[in-house]
Amino acid sequence: MSDVRIASSSNADQSMNVSYNILQEPCSSVAMRGRTLIVNRRLAAAMDKCKVSDRDAIHLLSACVESLLLNPMDYVINRFSIRRARQQYREDTAINIQAEFEQLNVDFAVVHWDTKLLPSVTGIKKQNRLPVIVKTLLTEQLLGVPLISSGSGKEISNAVFNTLQKWDLVIKVQAFVFNTTSSNTGRFNGACTLLEMKLGRNILFLACRHHIFELVLQAAMSSVKLYSSSGPDIPLFKKSKVSFPKINSQTISNCDTSNELVELIAENQEETHLFCLRILKNNQEPRHDYTELLDLVVILLGGTVPKGNKIRKPGAYHQARWMPKAIYSIKIFLLRSKFAIIGVKEKALCKICGFIVVNYIKPWFTANKTTEAPRNDILLLKNLNKYKKRCYNEPVLFSLFDFNVPLEEKPRMTEKLRKLINSKEIEDVEDEDLTPKKYLLPYDELNEFLEKDLPCSLITKRSLNLFKHFKISTSFIESDANEWSHNVSFNKGKEVCNSINVVNDTAERRVKLMEEFNTAFTKNEHQKQIILQ
Repeated sequence: MSDVRIASSSNADQSMNVSYNILQEPCSSVAMRGRTLIVNRRLAAAMDKCKVSDRDAIHLLSACVESLLLNPMDYVINRFSIRRARQQYREDTAINIQAEFEQLNVDFAVVHWDTKLLPSVTGIKKQNRLPVIVKTLLTEQLLGVPLISSGSGKEISNAVFNTLQKWDLVIKVQAFVFNTTSSNTGRFNGACTLLEMKLGRNILFLACRHHIFELVLQAAMSSVKLYSSSGPDIPLFKKSKVSFPKINSQTISNCDTSNELVELIAENQEETHLFCLRILKNNQEPRHDYTELLDLVVILLGGTVPKGNKIRKPGAYHQARWMPKAIYSIKIFLLRSKFAIIGVKEKALCKICGFIVVNYIKPWFTANKTTEAPRNDILLLKNLNKYKKRCYNEPVLFSLFDFNVPLEEKPRMTEKLRKLINSKEIEDVEDEDLTPKKYLLPYDELNEFLEKDLPCSLITKRSLNLFKHFKISTSFIESDANEWSHNVSFNKGKEVCNSINVVNDTAERRVKLMEEFNTAFTKNEHQKQIILQ
């Protein structure tokens, strides 16, 4: 018995010793928290670009680590750590972007803006967003997409001014690029007028040329009465969209099948055909809708596009957008035999197609050519039978840097400029109010206007502001126009003018960006602004 008790005692001691040792040594079954950070700057940027939420990032990172045969327990993979890392990288990137932009020390800035009504983060109501972008000689920068309570001129001007203040660009702004809505162009309460008053100096107004040409197309479609619709749907377009899959889209009726259209486009057919083919072959248009319009015009004129003559299925259209309506009109005309379009509608479509070929295609696709803008406007006026257009005195001097302007016209322009520059009355152009900033050209004065010496007759004292705004030297006007291509001040001025966008496409691209990221993976307004930059 004693032996047994001794043995038991010995076993008990050993058991206690084992238990004691277990308490002293770390337990191998306790999970240790990972210490290796997996989210770096590049990965954080990629997740933002792909609109990956913090919760989804956990699943993606865990699966990625496991697929690489690594231990997920060694890495920091949790929602809060991922969110903190992403926010920190965004903050650092935003600071670096603004610092790099400030180091450029730009001489001038051209401000673009546009408004868009988007859903709020709750999705219950909508709110106005205002992308504000500046374009300089060397770069383009999104400054912010602030919320505004309404789309009025006062709200827009306040938001743009506050954004410019944050980036210390108030004294650098020399021009505005904007859509021609009343909230922007109003004489007394328009955003341009109010913002110019806030800046306290004369500013160059550059209405978006694409927006102007959309209004021209709108007027053309309204005049032929192609359709009448007060709702979101256009019956003619809706019917063709529904019927398209049921017809043979290879049976195309081009201009050769319509004597009326041939008569309308006879003088411009070859020129427009070559113009469209040149743009398509050079791949100058990245947007699919622009490319599709060019394809359709080439097919309409009896040509063959580089990728083959094929009519795509009709896409989306909107009452406020006129480019899709031009595309729809040409498609329906080309397939009018399959859609059974006859009579009044066929004649209306014929007139619209003729208008697009003669008066719309070339102006639209050269709208972004800054130095060619004044001359192109004059040519458009000469081609149109009925047209009202806002004309500005200051941008007319862009045409000095346009090599398409005949050399015999430039001496007359420079002579008038020299007289204005040497005049003692022109000591302070900004204080002069002898010519309006813009004026309307009534139709009954159109013939008289076109008989003038254009563009020379459009040059006024206010036109000299262009040189002052962008610090362009006028020394080149003292030399012969034939020698300007070798003149340093002329080439510098040409570079500056070509850097100015006279279309507001850059603001519209930011609107599209805001639409994509408006409700994506973050409700924090500050973080949203940083992501968009």
